[in-house]
Amino acid sequence: MTDGAHIGWTALGDTRRKPPVVMLHEGPGLPDYLGDVAAMVADLAPVYRYDQRGTGGSPRQGRPVN
Repeated sequence: MTDGAHIGWTALGDTRRKPPVVMLHEGPGLPDYLGDVAAMVADLAPVYRYDQRGTGGSPRQGRPVN
């Protein structure tokens, strides 16, 4: 991120396998409703999930740049 923000993410399953599945959640305030689905899919392919900015482990803004 150009403002230095850290985007929180998790990976499930064997991340060496290809192709991966990337799960994108909907709007603000709902960062983890795909957790149960991710656990089911992780036996078939690696699953990556992220926290949208301002939810879960991702701050809305990064540190100020001097």
